[in-house]
Amino acid sequence: LFHMELADQTETTWPPTVVAEVSDNLGLDRVEIQITTSSGWSSGPLAMIPTGNDMFEMEMPVPPVYIRPGVSVRYLIFAFDQADDQNFTLGGPYSLDVLETRGRVLIVDDRGNTKEAPAGRTYAAPTGEKSAADLAEALVNAGFEVDTINASNVVPGSFFGFDVVMVSSGSNWSPLSYPSLRSTMLNWVEEGGRLVVEGGEVAYAVAEEPGYPDLMGTVLPISGYNGEDGAILRPATGMKDHPLVNRPHVLATPWIIDNGGGNDYGAADLVLAADEAIVAMQTGYGTRRGGLVVHDDNTGPDSGQIVFMPFNVMLATETDARALLENTMVFLTTVEPPGTAGINGTVLLAGEDDHADVTVRNGMLQSTLTLADGSFDLDGLWGGTYTITAETEGFAPQTRTVTVVDGEAT
Repeated sequence: LFHMELADQTETTWPPTVVAEVSDNLGLDRVEIQITTSSGWSSGPLAMIPTGNDMFEMEMPVPPVYIRPGVSVRYLIFAFDQADDQNFTLGGPYSLDVLETRGRVLIVDDRGNTKEAPAGRTYAAPTGEKSAADLAEALVNAGFEVDTINASNVVPGSFFGFDVVMVSSGSNWSPLSYPSLRSTMLNWVEEGGRLVVEGGEVAYAVAEEPGYPDLMGTVLPISGYNGEDGAILRPATGMKDHPLVNRPHVLATPWIIDNGGGNDYGAADLVLAADEAIVAMQTGYGTRRGGLVVHDDNTGPDSGQIVFMPFNVMLATETDARALLENTMVFLTTVEPPGTAGINGTVLLAGEDDHADVTVRNGMLQSTLTLADGSFDLDGLWGGTYTITAETEGFAPQTRTVTVVDGEAT
């Protein structure tokens, strides 16, 4: 029995659909679900509906009157075989919380498009091309609070206060052309901020000379641009169960970008993933050629830091685009349980006897204060490389890069 635990929901996204993959060598008799809520509703066991290929589904049947911010929902999944002496497998308990909002998202509108192809190339302008407002609507309907800013207006500090920033370039032939946008993206990533970059010409613009080499392997988890035929995607080898591919929606296979029969060069790029990157969705040209590329800044399995879509996401069908957008934002905003690694250290203030109350922070994600002897502990980390900053009034901030492994304090 395999089930990807449902993500937290809001009132606007209720009800979610529970999906489970179940098989048995003796054959399945039935798959059932049992549900309880902290608001006083319970039901089950209820039969889940077989949809073929060992898949079972059920729309969560809790009435909306029992769903409001602060409510927790717990559920169990039971699978029974056809043996005379019947056996069953239990999945769970699983749980989700009902939130007021799933998180704050800033969309950077970089989708301006002159509709003029570079010399020597043709461009068939897609009909009814979508806008940043359409992206915002999709994310609001998925339970996120969304603000939008034009790429030309981005300045240092524009991203702070948001859980995820999405830089949306669509089919723009000159994406990421504003220096302030690029430097702000770099600073955001260095501070541990969550980022989505989307656009069918982004990889070409960044990787091909003169390009923006400072974004390679940092803002974009790629090592190069590899062509234009990246419009048909499938889960990469070993990625079928990755949360980006199936939480809360199981993405269509194949997942297709409409590239005008190959004539729309602004629709999708083919990219080479960086060595440390994860290719969640690949093209037909190999597992390291994407696709949908992820940078995970630690070993935690449930979330990541950067998702790069080297395509115009709004050229997929509306259903497919909305599913991927919601999956991406849920993936990036999921709070992982505490890890087993940690960073211990000491900060000393020159000329001072008391070294207390210096702020030591792990980017924007975690902070602590030093004791009188200058010691500090940052616990509950996953294995990974962290940028640690110490700062206090009257002294220049000091930064160190520290690599930790699971199960150890560094």
